[in-house]
Amino acid sequence: MTLDRLRREHGNIARLLLVLESHLAGVHAGDEFDARLMMDALSYLIEYVDRFHREREDIFVEALARHQPTVRSFLATLSAQHHAIETSGASLAAQLQQVIQDELVDRVDLVRDGFAYCTELRRSMSLEETILSFAMATVAPSPPRGEPLESRSTPPPAPELRSSIEDRYRRLFEELTCRIGCDCAYARSG
Repeated sequence: MTLDRLRREHGNIARLLLVLESHLAGVHAGDEFDARLMMDALSYLIEYVDRFHREREDIFVEALARHQPTVRSFLATLSAQHHAIETSGASLAAQLQQVIQDELVDRVDLVRDGFAYCTELRRSMSLEETILSFAMATVAPSPPRGEPLESRSTPPPAPELRSSIEDRYRRLFEELTCRIGCDCAYARSG
């Protein structure tokens, strides 16, 4: 896990947040909107961020915190932010699913919950960037001897599976940005 990889992933996340925010602005303005596109972007964010990015990032931050008291002071805030992201993401996903199923959803609630999700995720990335900057300014922690940095996580997929998972998310990212007319390039995290 490198700092550069985490930063590239943050860049990809920020691009998809722009997709959501632009559509939420349209919802707020009373425009027709593509709930499936919004759900696809949200699904990417929830699946990729929660299943892959955050777990690796948490391991890195915890390792750094063992060596840096300043980073330790951020852990509770970061945990609370991650909980808020999961809660607001679940609420937004439920509402988008209702729209997709042609159920009535209050636009005000959808916009409020959508921007709450985007705000919480951006706030968390900002704090994480602060921590990563702190790590860059100090000596980055080395994992204890004999314990790779990622050993505390769920065992990583085999290299060929890991590559196919990354490719799947890259294709989804490219499809989403193409569907909205954005020429955003996917920043590989490898």
